[in-house]
Amino acid sequence: MPFFYSGIWMLPMFIMPIMAFLMITFLYKKGFFDTIINTFNEQKTNSNFNQNDLLENKNKDVFEIINLRYAKGEISKEEYQELKNELSN
Repeated sequence: MPFFYSGIWMLPMFIMPIMAFLMITFLYKKGFFDTIINTFNEQKTNSNFNQNDLLENKNKDVFEIINLRYAKGEISKEEYQELKNELSN
């Protein structure tokens, strides 16, 4: 039976795959998929740098870490003095 005898409801079944193909081709030509891949790769490299920073902090002297945290404002002056006094004893 030809297409036209099956009814108009069959038309979307033939148009949808063509539309999907055209949309994927358009996105590929615009660099959409490359952008997504580059974003994920950048996130991986950034997380590696953060892990390296943590490893470097482990190798630092305890006093350097306290000074660094105080300089960043993570701890107050009182906490800084307490930690310094505890570690020097």
